[in-house]
Amino acid sequence: AFCRTYVTGIRYEYFDREMAKNYGSFEDLIAKDTNDMMVDFTKTTVNDFWNGKSDMKRNDSANLQYSGIISQITDIGQIAFGDNIADSLTTKITNMMARLDYTYYPNVLAMNPATYDLILKQEGARDVYSRPVDIDIIPGISVPSFYTPVGKLPIVLDPFIKPAVAESGPNAGKMVHQIIALNTD
Repeated sequence: AFCRTYVTGIRYEYFDREMAKNYGSFEDLIAKDTNDMMVDFTKTTVNDFWNGKSDMKRNDSANLQYSGIISQITDIGQIAFGDNIADSLTTKITNMMARLDYTYYPNVLAMNPATYDLILKQEGARDVYSRPVDIDIIPGISVPSFYTPVGKLPIVLDPFIKPAVAESGPNAGKMVHQIIALNTD
């Protein structure tokens, strides 16, 4: 596989240097721009980690686009509009466990915070007592989790797993959320 890299640069023209010389320190300008560059770089890499659209089948060294996790997933299940998300997710993971061609089961769920909010609202509307469950991922750091037949799976909330409006199919015009079950071992 070819390595993909992100490169960024800042050019300080004569006007920028003169403004910094007359109205403030040039070091402050460099620090601010370096910080802005690192924030933009981090946002770009995290977005491409999930949503990169590079074609993995082509060995194209000229393509600098990253191939994201979502574009590499081949086992996709859909939850029908109006069905309970938690029940459907539990059934999907149970069905994965029942298959003999799976050797690794998910140990983390990743979703957008808005998707997690939908799950909490659906669970809160049930007539049974339910409460959010947390799990310690390292001592002192607790994250929300989800009960499955595999055990409690930690939930990673990431705004870069973006809900989108479906353009075609049975859910056309409706908001489609993505929940990604990963094995990080």
